[in-house]
Amino acid sequence: MDCSMPHARERGLKTHNDRLCMTEKTKDYYKDALRKFRDNRGGVPDALKKYSSNYRKARKQIIESLKESCLTIPSIAETTGLEKHVVMWHIAGLRKYGLVEEAGNEGDYVKYVLIRSNDESH
Repeated sequence: MDCSMPHARERGLKTHNDRLCMTEKTKDYYKDALRKFRDNRGGVPDALKKYSSNYRKARKQIIESLKESCLTIPSIAETTGLEKHVVMWHIAGLRKYGLVEEAGNEGDYVKYVLIRSNDESH
């Protein structure tokens, strides 16, 4: 892999198919810098840990419910026990990243179908 950008080479980055890639040495450097930053700041706040955990759980519940069948936002909310506005927020994100798409209508509501799960996108 040859670096076409001089500033990238100085930082230990390489380009591959127009994407920046880090060497293992650079990854370790940034991991260590992030650890030091977190230590200096007192770690990750408990409120942020809780928010992040709840976010991941909600996203997982929505994906699991869509694995069963095409559903509307009210149906997903009922199935998962989440509030409708939370489901809508997650569906918008899932659509943005190509994990979910519209699959027709059910009455006044749009039905959504899971195209691929997060596991398949990595």
